[in-house]
Amino acid sequence: MSREQHELKREQEKELKKTKNYIQKLESSIQQFEKEISDVEAIMGKPDFFASNDAREILAKHASIKKQLDDAVEKWTELQGKIEVKDN
Repeated sequence: MSREQHELKREQEKELKKTKNYIQKLESSIQQFEKEISDVEAIMGKPDFFASNDAREILAKHASIKKQLDDAVEKWTELQGKIEVKDN
């Protein structure tokens, strides 16, 4: 293996490790978003929820967390596809 090939391989391995670390962070974020959504949905499931003064704010919070979750899952899926290609 030439020096250039060795450097390229090392750089690819470094990039792969960086991507895998980011995927782990995304997985942690996804778990947190799922927990937050579950907590908010528990509040929303109460019989008097829609009569409460906080209903709009809580609905907006739910939508915001759901968007963050969707974005994180989309990025996770994209990166998983990239590392699968690199691993093969």
